[in-house]
Amino acid sequence: MTWHRHATDFLSESLSSPRTQTALVAVAGASFTLAFLLPSLLSRRGHESRVLQCPSPALSHEHDSEHPLPSDVLPGARDVATPYGSIRVYEWGPEDGQKVLFVHGITTPCIALGGVAHALVDRGFRVMLFDL
Repeated sequence: MTWHRHATDFLSESLSSPRTQTALVAVAGASFTLAFLLPSLLSRRGHESRVLQCPSPALSHEHDSEHPLPSDVLPGARDVATPYGSIRVYEWGPEDGQKVLFVHGITTPCIALGGVAHALVDRGFRVMLFDL
């Protein structure tokens, strides 16, 4: 029981000292930083960076009708190749019209902006929607 009291007294005195508190905070901060950074540093070794190519969104007519967003849902559909795969782009309206670019949010498909895009084309704008 004496060793318990002695250990408790030692810790209480040590933690009440500003010098010890500074050292303890520094060690704790370094430990947390190392714990967060070490896994990411170790996982990158031996792994080459590679880009996964997405499959071409061109679908057969049979599969296209089953897809929730058919390729002809908006006019002017085309696929644009990027280093990270291809992106479906819809572009239509008069070529000399003012240009409007639509970029939808994460939880919304580009078709959600189709009504506004059609209305702008009817007023002489050229619109482009990226299907992200």
